[in-house]
Amino acid sequence: MGKLNSGDIGSTGRMTDYVGGQPIHQLLQNYQMEMPYGGNGWLRYYTFKPNESIIEGWTYSPYLDEYEDSSYNRFDLIYPQDSDNDGIPDSEDNCPYAFNPGQEDDDSDGSGDVCDNCPSIPNGLDLGTCTKGTIKQSCTSDEQCGTGGFCSMNQEDADSDGVGDACDNCPDDSNVGQEDSDSDSVGNVCDNCPNNPDQEDNDSDGMGNICDICPNDPENDIDGDTICGNIDNCPYDYNKNQIDIDLDGIGNVCDNCVFNANQDQVDSDSDNFGDICDNCPNDYNSDQRDSDGDGIGDACDIVPTSSSTTSIYNPPPPPRTTTTTIRKTTSSTSSSIYPTTTIKPITTTTVPVPPSTTTVTSSSTTTISTLCPIEQIYGEDSEEVKLLRALRDTALSQTPEGKELIKLYYEWSPVIMKAMEEDEEFEQEVKEIIDGVLPLIREIVE
Repeated sequence: MGKLNSGDIGSTGRMTDYVGGQPIHQLLQNYQMEMPYGGNGWLRYYTFKPNESIIEGWTYSPYLDEYEDSSYNRFDLIYPQDSDNDGIPDSEDNCPYAFNPGQEDDDSDGSGDVCDNCPSIPNGLDLGTCTKGTIKQSCTSDEQCGTGGFCSMNQEDADSDGVGDACDNCPDDSNVGQEDSDSDSVGNVCDNCPNNPDQEDNDSDGMGNICDICPNDPENDIDGDTICGNIDNCPYDYNKNQIDIDLDGIGNVCDNCVFNANQDQVDSDSDNFGDICDNCPNDYNSDQRDSDGDGIGDACDIVPTSSSTTSIYNPPPPPRTTTTTIRKTTSSTSSSIYPTTTIKPITTTTVPVPPSTTTVTSSSTTTISTLCPIEQIYGEDSEEVKLLRALRDTALSQTPEGKELIKLYYEWSPVIMKAMEEDEEFEQEVKEIIDGVLPLIREIVE
């Protein structure tokens, strides 16, 4: 726009000519000849309003404190703003602040290439691209992007890195260089795993499935036993061997009832013994003391003491007396790991079943042996028996818990033996259970 002021022709007026499509305004004013008293101090002043593309013309006399409001003295000049001086008015310029007389716009989104932060992908005033929902689809509204969709327009740039969200390979993380080492269209700064274009992350731990050691465990094997938490039977306790004697899905090292299946691990009194094996399930007794050996802990036993010995393991011991078939032998020695007992030569009798030697005096004697169930099943010198003895001597005997397990095994063995003698199917079931844990035992021992 051009503007000429002149006061030499002795009158007021205005006119507009156009040159090259641009307006040139000529404004004429001479108040001395038309106004009394030398013009009375009439002045012409202009107010520029570029945001509105308006120049306001005013005529005012400070001497009279009056405005002249005729069409030649009070007027508005409309002019097109051209901030970048490229000959295109801002109102029509697709890059009003960047010189681009050619108005190139390759993606036809209404934003010229020189000022488009995604010059090849629509994200301008006229056309956008879905960045959520049906991504990469052209759009003019969120609804066109489907459920949960978002149409990125108006040069949106969430991370302010100069790259529009519609074409930014990390729209929420600033990365001006758009580095993408694995060329999976996800920038390095936000890539959860190399060569993982879908960014699949089943456990939502920020590490893509392809390179996640535990793709379904957000804590990624927190106990460090090389078994992922989603399949670890003790996810917070190191137990690489996953031993689970009662087969309840809870590993021994974190099972509050190691010998009794209790998948729910209910422990009403919070003493670390599950209700199913707690001799006082509703009374806290972490030592499980049972002075009279009646299977009821001292903490809840009405008569907690007797002449019996103290028992502090779980579950309670078998009855102290049982009917046992005596196997007669003429030998005074035995290779069993259990002590021998000398009694009268009769076929059946009721004898104590303690883990100690008992001698009954008689005029004639027969030596018997309480056999080990493992030896009965596999044979005295079998590889399985040697392996289990090694477990007892090198592992179980080294800890208080292991010693209690050994004690428990010795005291229950006579009862198990009797049951196996009377029921071959039961013996087979016992063998299957042992066969199932032998590989784990071998790994521990070796």
